[in-house]
Amino acid sequence: MHVLASALAAAQRATGRATLRIREVRTLPPLLSDGSRELVVRLPSADGKAAALGLIEFASDAPMARVEARFCGPNGEGPSLFVSGISGEQGRAAPPLVERASHDDLCLRFGELTR
Repeated sequence: MHVLASALAAAQRATGRATLRIREVRTLPPLLSDGSRELVVRLPSADGKAAALGLIEFASDAPMARVEARFCGPNGEGPSLFVSGISGEQGRAAPPLVERASHDDLCLRFGELTR
């Protein structure tokens, strides 16, 4: 997905911020040995600065006992992130409060997690 610089500048004019909502329908990734699935979402950055991630919402046609979300990249994984609408979210950090490097992605693991 590409956003025109002029459209982004217009959206940021009033507050210096813009909200971009992304929805994507994709084929489920294959099952892992523990019954879970993994998905990596490439996150944007510009001029070496990471774009802030506000809210993570996740839905699937597959059964989901749990959903885990973390920023991940060459330096390893960050703390567990809050995912809207999923039970058992105590102790998870709101995505905007977690530092993210410009090369980090969002790693999602979902399904019948056994660990």
